[in-house]
Amino acid sequence: MRMLTDSNIFLRYLLKDDEKQLVQAETWIERARRGELTLMVGPPVFFEIAWTLKSCKFKKEDIITALASLLATPNLIVFDREIAMEAVEMARETGIEFSDCYVAASARRSGADGVVTFNRRHFVDLPVRIASLDE
Repeated sequence: MRMLTDSNIFLRYLLKDDEKQLVQAETWIERARRGELTLMVGPPVFFEIAWTLKSCKFKKEDIITALASLLATPNLIVFDREIAMEAVEMARETGIEFSDCYVAASARRSGADGVVTFNRRHFVDLPVRIASLDE
């Protein structure tokens, strides 16, 4: 069985803020770990997790650790695994927000010539060319 999994399953697991939902989330995640099923996630899931953990006052390094841990979950298909893993590593190395690192990793992986953004300061320490808005 393969199940597309919403971020709230992982958030209940990480936040432990609703006992009933925590037990249910743990059950699904443990079933995946035992190979009984496969969980699947797309790009929005990691953004939602990062944003929610940040809004719950998690430290940047704890958010990155949580994302890395989820990426290592057995029987979890991540549609954009390589980009997400590169973004997690960039965020870990630079301390820059996961979402900006994801954009930079996507640019690198897609063969883009760079990133055009109004938030230049978010990208100056990332390994990607920042386009001038006047180009």
